[in-house]
Amino acid sequence: MENKPLSQNDRVVLDAIIKIFLNKKVQKEKEIGWVTTRDIAEQCDITIYRARHYLMRLEECGAVIHRPTDKKTALNWKPTGNMI
Repeated sequence: MENKPLSQNDRVVLDAIIKIFLNKKVQKEKEIGWVTTRDIAEQCDITIYRARHYLMRLEECGAVIHRPTDKKTALNWKPTGNMI
C-alpha cells in the first residue's frame, strides 16, 4: 500500500462513506458498516463508475476495504479502523 496524498475528490468520497457508515451504525441496520457503491455515488452526486474509481484509489491507500456482494459486479465498502 502506498501512502499517496488524497485528492479533493478522494476526500469527498471518503467523507461520504464515513458519514453513511456512521449513520448505519447508529440505525443498527442489518449490514452495519458495509456501504454500497450506489449509496456513496448518490451521497456525492457522482456516477457509480466514478465513485468506484475513487473507492479503488482509496483502497490502494488503505482508507477503505471492499467485499463482493451476491451481485457479480457490485461491491460493498467500509472505512478502515484508522479512518473513523
